[in-house]
Amino acid sequence: MRPGLRRFWQRRYYDFNVYSAQRIREEPDYIHTNPVKRGLVMHPKDWPWSSWSHYEE
Repeated sequence: MRPGLRRFWQRRYYDFNVYSAQRIREEPDYIHTNPVKRGLVMHPKDWPWSSWSHYEE
């Protein structure tokens, strides 16, 4: 990496395209449960930067 530049994504980051309706429904669940699985919060709604409340039914 050139001096003065900072990496935005982690080294192990990879992107992928979401093509199916099922996968579109699954992705927010995966994203919202990450802080819970890491033990940072008890519920997705407790994560300050979560969009969980916008998906809640």
